Amino acid sequence: MKTFFTAIALVAFSALMLSPQLPETYPPKKVVEMRKEIVCKEQEINGIIKEIECNLAVDSIAVKKHNYGK
Repeated sequence: MKTFFTAIALVAFSALMLSPQLPETYPPKKVVEMRKEIVCKEQEINGIIKEIECNLAVDSIAVKKHNYGK
């Protein structure tokens, strides 16, 4: 049983030593800033799309009412 735990410890230790080391500040601040900008732009675009969808729905209702009135 002791050999089993020793083998597991060796595997864990070697995996820890062979894993790539990340820089202290990961991800870099520039990447974080870029991600924030992308999220803001994405939210703005989603708002515009939502507004267009609402306008299309209103126009669709108006067309249906106009066609039914004939």
